[in-house]
Amino acid sequence: MQKIVVLSIKQAFDGVSAMEDIGGQPVQYPTLLAILKHRKEVPVLGAALVVLSICWCGFRLDMTDLYALAVIIGLCVYFVLKAGIEVIDLIAETLMPR
Repeated sequence: MQKIVVLSIKQAFDGVSAMEDIGGQPVQYPTLLAILKHRKEVPVLGAALVVLSICWCGFRLDMTDLYALAVIIGLCVYFVLKAGIEVIDLIAETLMPR
C-alpha cells in the first residue's frame, strides 16, 4: 500500500528560491535578454511595421488620409516601446540574477 503525502505550499517549496528552477539553476529569461540586447532596434522596427501596415491599408482602401495618421501612430508606438524597454531594463537590473 502506498502512502499519500500531502505537503503544504511552504513545505513543498522550502529552500527553492523564486529565481531558481527546481534543479537549483538560475532562471533565464531569453526573450527579455534578446529585447535588451537589441534595445535600439526594437522600437524602430515596431514603429516601422505599424507605419507600413497603416500605409498599406490606406493604399488598399484608397484613403490617403491614413498616411498622415500612420506617421502619428508610428511615433506613438515608438515612444511606448521605448518606455517599455526602459521598464524591462529596470526589472532586469533589480530582479534578475546575474
